[in-house]
Parts: sequence; C-alpha cells; structure tokens
Amino acid sequence: MKRVCLLCFCVFLVFSLSVSAMAATEATRLESQAAVGEDGSCSVTLTIQLHLDATVTELTFPLPADAEDVLLGGSFVTTQALQDRVLVQLPNLTAGDYTFTLTYRLPQVVSRETEGAQVMIPLLSGFAYPVSYLECAVTLPGPIETAPVFISGYYQEDIASVISAEVTGNTLKAAVEMPLKDHETLVLMIPVEAEYFPLVENLEPLMDTWDAIVLSCAALAVVYYLLSLRPQVHRRSRCFSPPDGISAGEVGTCLTGTGMDLTLMVFSWAQMGYLQIEVQGRHRVILHKKMEMGNERSQEEIHAFQTLFSKRSFLDGSGVHYARLYRKMALQAPLTRQLFKPNSGKPMIFRLLSCAAGCFSGVKLALALTEHPVGQVMLTILVCLLCGIFSYVIQAGGKCLPLRNKLPMVLGLVCVGVWIGLGVLSQSLSVALPMVIFQMLCGVALAFGGRRSELGKRSLAQVWGLRHYMVRGNNFELQQRMQANSNYFYELAPYALAMGVDKRFARRFGKTKLPECGFLITRQTPPETASQWAALLRQVADTLNARQRKLPYERITQRK
Repeated sequence: MKRVCLLCFCVFLVFSLSVSAMAATEATRLESQAAVGEDGSCSVTLTIQLHLDATVTELTFPLPADAEDVLLGGSFVTTQALQDRVLVQLPNLTAGDYTFTLTYRLPQVVSRETEGAQVMIPLLSGFAYPVSYLECAVTLPGPIETAPVFISGYYQEDIASVISAEVTGNTLKAAVEMPLKDHETLVLMIPVEAEYFPLVENLEPLMDTWDAIVLSCAALAVVYYLLSLRPQVHRRSRCFSPPDGISAGEVGTCLTGTGMDLTLMVFSWAQMGYLQIEVQGRHRVILHKKMEMGNERSQEEIHAFQTLFSKRSFLDGSGVHYARLYRKMALQAPLTRQLFKPNSGKPMIFRLLSCAAGCFSGVKLALALTEHPVGQVMLTILVCLLCGIFSYVIQAGGKCLPLRNKLPMVLGLVCVGVWIGLGVLSQSLSVALPMVIFQMLCGVALAFGGRRSELGKRSLAQVWGLRHYMVRGNNFELQQRMQANSNYFYELAPYALAMGVDKRFARRFGKTKLPECGFLITRQTPPETASQWAALLRQVADTLNARQRKLPYERITQRK
C-alpha cells in the first residue's frame, strides 16, 4: 500500500511540474498592423499580450534596427539601439497577463528590384520568449498582385507552409498557425509595382560596388591630372605673324603635345622656298625639291626633309613613301622636351585611368541588359571592352578640338551616340550619360594638359593669339598688313589650316584678289580670292593625307 501511495505522489509531482512548465512566460498573442505610404515609409502598430509566470525585471521587446518615433501606449519610452535591432524597455512586471501597444515608424521599407520594387517589413525581430500566436495586416498604396514571401530565422522559407495569408485589394492579412520559438525572427516581403511609390526620390541604392569602382577610377584620373598635368592659365598674346620657332606642322605639338604633321610641315617648307607643290588633278600632288635644307632648321626637320626626297628631285605626295613618312612623324614630338617641364605627367596614364572608369561603367550597363548568367558574362565582357574603346575615341575627339583634323571628333560623336543608346536600351541612362560627359571633359582637358616651361607658355600664348587674330582680328589692320605684304595670306594660311580656321580666316579677306601663290602651282585656272586659295590648300592637304589613311588596310590586304 505504501508503494502505491509513493507512486501516486510521484505522478502528482510530475503533473505539477508539467503544469508549471505550461504556464511559462510567453507572448500569447502578437498582432501587427502596418501601413506603407507612397514615400516608402511604414507606420506600425504592434499589440502584445504577455503571460508572466513570475516577476520579470528589465524586460525588453526588440524592434527593427531602423525603427523611429517609438511610443508605448502613446507615450515615449526608453530604447536601446543595438547593431541589428532596437530594444524597447518594458516596465517591471509581476506574474500575470498584460497587454501592451507599441507604435513606431520605419523610414524606408521599399527597395528597387530588377523589375518593379519590393516591400520588406520585419514582423518579429527576436523576442526572448516564445510567441504562441502571431497575426499581421499590411496595407499598401496599390493592389497586391503577387504572392507574399515569409522568411523565418529558424525555418527559413519553409515557414510559409504554416502561414495562412489572404489578400483583399491592397491589404494582406496573415496568421502563423503554430507557436514560434524564442528569439525567432520573421520577415515579410511583397513584390510590387514601382509606380506605387511616386514620392520615393531614389529607390536604388546610392552606390553599389561597381559605382564605387567607377568613381574611384574617375577620382584617380582627376587627381592625377590636377597634380601632374594641369597647365597654368596663360593669357594669349597679340600675334600677327607665325610664332617664333613653331612651324605649321608643330602647331599640334605646341597645343596638345601630339606628333608632327608632315603635310603642314611641307606647306611651311614650301612657303620658305625649300620645295614647290604642283597640283596635277584632284588626286595627285607632286612635290618638287628646290634646294637643300640647311642648319637653320631643326635636326628633326632636316632629317625628315632628307628622308622625304633622299636622292630624288621630286616625288608623288600621294604615294606610299610619303604616307609611311607621314605616319612615322606623327609618332614623334621632339618639341615637347622644350615646351613641357620634365616633371610633367604622362597624358597616357590619365587616359588609361579615365578609360578604366568607362570600362567599369559598361559593366553596369551589361548587368542591366540581361539576367541570364551565361549571357551576362559574355555581354559584360563585350560591353566593358566597347565602353573602354568608346572612352579612348571620345577623348581623342576632344583632344582634336583646336586642330584641323576633325575625323576623331566625328568618331567620338558616333561613340557618344552608341553609348547613350546602350544606356537607353538598358534603362540606365543615368549611368551612361554622366560617364559620356566625363569622357568628353577628359578629352578637352587633354587638349591643353601638361605642365609647360616658360618657352611652352610663351609659344602657347603666341599660337592662341594668332588664332584669335585670324578669326576675330581687326579687318582694317588686316588690310594694312596686306598692303605692306602681298603674300601675308600665304604666310599664315598653313597655320590657319593647322588650327582648322582656314575658312574663317579666308572669309575676312572678302573678294579681294590675291597674287598667285609662289609655292603652289596648278594646271587649272589659278584661284583669285583668299577663300578659293584656302579651298585649294585644303584639297591639297586632303590629297597628301589620303594615302596614309589607307596604309593600314593596304598592309592587311598586301596591296601596293
């Protein structure tokens, strides 16, 4: 009998312990009502029903980390901000049942997706005790047309199997049909249309990884330019004659640091009497050697002159020999040693850094064009390379602004159009347009970049002063100089052609008849006005340059 009584007592103790365990501290009910505004903010009202089986001190309830304007029962409450949550201090409570109402605001719960937008609302942020029942209601500015997604800290997306959800218009109601463990987290995500949130200034992140890389490369390029290439501003000087020591073929070197222009060098030599130019039809120009070049010219000019004629007394300017020498001289700029300081930076480094920014900008365009992983890799490589090439061509076009050769500018504009077209196609015009403008500004900066010596500053001031005079000088003063020197136009015409202002310079002479040009003869009726002579000089320059443009293609096709 005693054994039976002892057994009954043990069963009673076990039952008592189990009842005590069943009455443990928990949130018996948690109701969340959230309303998302057109500005992307979210107002939340949270009703919490607690059961305490004993006195609890320093009880806290966790809210999302960005929760603002937190109120407990309509009054301000003490909060503690942690890295991933905000803790609300609840009052000290004895054993029993309690109900609390928390209200707070989430400043931004909307994020940009590949298509449309997504609302993400944390429903539970890791309460220290279990939650027996959870219910939520979310209202959006527009109808909910896509199934919501719930993610649990313990069960991940499998939590959806125990959640009942119902959508009515723009309101979602959901309830968890099983108790949640202590320290559980629960997040609700709803894909929606971006047009629901017209007041959101920018749904995209301010900067992603590729943006940071692009800005870093662009910043490095700008810093390098400012520290090692930025020229000092120097006012142009009044100049009415060819600048000292600068031939027409070296104007590009003086302005932008580019190589020598053999065609314009030939014009200068002809104007000085070393050779004569004969025009035999529209596509044939013969250069006649008149005398040897002495030490009065630079060693580079003497060597080029001797290479041009060698043992000949004349040569065809449209031939391959002239074309090869033209391309060889275009790679040489010996005058830069005198015009620029030894510690001046390398323009190529600046260009490569700028092109790197363009390449990484192209990555963003490619990522926006396709979502397929394989296609994305291939397209990313292609667009990245294209944008790098576009950057280099656009810079070359900007660099040619003060020079006669405008073909790089045309190619640069074509690249600008294609680049902007890619931006429109990928719906990333805000990415493409700023980078195009940046590359154009880099090209303009390159046109005058480089720290100049005193000689370089004076030469630049003279060249710019001469250009200003040829375009906007006083006409009365021009007529006086023509009366004093009938060959005044021919002396300056090669320089006007070098800077691409030959037509504007010729128009200033009006219909005044000029004497025949002493260094250029033609089998046709000689021109009379400055505009006609300028047109003939440009034609001759185009003829002399034509073969060198075809030379790379002839090397590929083995055509002589």
